[in-house]
Amino acid sequence: MGIKKALLLMGVVIIFLLIGFHFYESNRKFSTVEPHIKDISKEIFAIGNVDAKTKYQITPAVSAAIISLSADVEDKVKKGDLLVVLDSVDLPFKLKAQELLLKKEDTTIKSLKDDIEALISKRDLAQKNLNRNRQIHKRGYLSDENYDKLKSVLEVANAKLKASQTKIASLMVDNNITLQNIHALKKRLSLYKLYAPTNGYIISKDAEVSQTALPQKAILTIVNPQDVWVKAYVDDRLSTDLKVGDKAKITLRSNPHKIYRGVVKRIEPKSDPVTLEKEVDIGFDKTPLPFYIGEQATVHIKTKELKNALTIPSKAIIYRNEDSGILAIKDNKKHFQSVKILYNDGKEAVVKGIDTHTKIVLP
Repeated sequence: MGIKKALLLMGVVIIFLLIGFHFYESNRKFSTVEPHIKDISKEIFAIGNVDAKTKYQITPAVSAAIISLSADVEDKVKKGDLLVVLDSVDLPFKLKAQELLLKKEDTTIKSLKDDIEALISKRDLAQKNLNRNRQIHKRGYLSDENYDKLKSVLEVANAKLKASQTKIASLMVDNNITLQNIHALKKRLSLYKLYAPTNGYIISKDAEVSQTALPQKAILTIVNPQDVWVKAYVDDRLSTDLKVGDKAKITLRSNPHKIYRGVVKRIEPKSDPVTLEKEVDIGFDKTPLPFYIGEQATVHIKTKELKNALTIPSKAIIYRNEDSGILAIKDNKKHFQSVKILYNDGKEAVVKGIDTHTKIVLP
C-alpha cells in the first residue's frame, strides 16, 4: 500500500471518529440540578486523639521499696484513697522513741509545775512572816538571830523556786525540740504513703510491689473523667472561624457508629510552624466510660450558621486551570460557569456567582 492510500485511509477513520463522538455527545443522557436556598451549618472536620487536660502522676519524693500497691489500670479511685505504701525502714521506731520521750518530758514538766506552786506558797508564807516580824524586830522584841532565820527561810524558798523555774524552762526547750522532731518524723513518714489527689481512673501503672520507687518517676497515673477531651489539629486557614464554646460532634475509633456531643474548651494561640495547624481541645458533654487515652477520634466542629445560602451538590463542582466552576446548560448546550466557593463540606457547597434558575450538569 502506498503512502497516499495510507494517509487517505487514516483521514477517513478520523472523520468517522469525529462524527461518532459528535453523535455520542449529542445523544448522551445526563442529569441536571438547580441550586437551592437553605440554611446550612458550617463545620470544620479534624482528626485527633483522646487526651486529658491534667494527668495526675503518683510520684514518690524518696527512693524506697514498694510494699503495697492497692490499685491497677482502669481501677476507679476516690480522692484520698491510699494507693502506694513504701518501706520507711526504721522511721516508725524513731518516731515511737520520740513520742515516749515527749511523754516523759510532759510528766516531768507537770511534776515541776506542781512543785513550783508549792514553792510559791512557801515563799509567800516566808515573805509574810518576815514582813510581820520586821516591826517587832525594830522595836527589839525579836532577836537578830530569829529575824535572820526568817530572812534565811525566805531566801531558801526563793532559791528553790528559781532553780525549779530554771529547770522547767530548760525542760520546755527540750520539750519543744522533741515536738519538732516528732513533726519532722511524721512529715518524713508521710512521704512513704501516696494517696489519690483526685477522683478518677488509673490509666497506667509503671511499677510493681518489691520494686524500688525513684523520685520523679511515676508509679501510677490518674485521670479525672471531667478532664478528658480530644486533642485535634485544625488547619490555620480554617481556624479563624473557631472560638471557645463552639459545639462539636465526636466519633471514637472504638465505636465509629456512636456520636458524642462536645464543646471546644481551648484553642492553642500558636500554630505548629511545620504543619501549619493549631491544637484545638474539645471536651465531652458526657465522657464515655471506659475511655482510652491516645485513642483516635474524629470531630466535626460547628462554627457558624449560614443563612439563606445558595447550595449545590459538591460533586457538581469542576476545575479548569485552577478556576472552580460548574457545567451549566444554556440554549441546550453545556458551558463552563465560574463560581466562588464559600463553603464545601464534601456533600454540599455554598457558592456565589449563579442563581437558583441555573441548570447544572451532574457528572
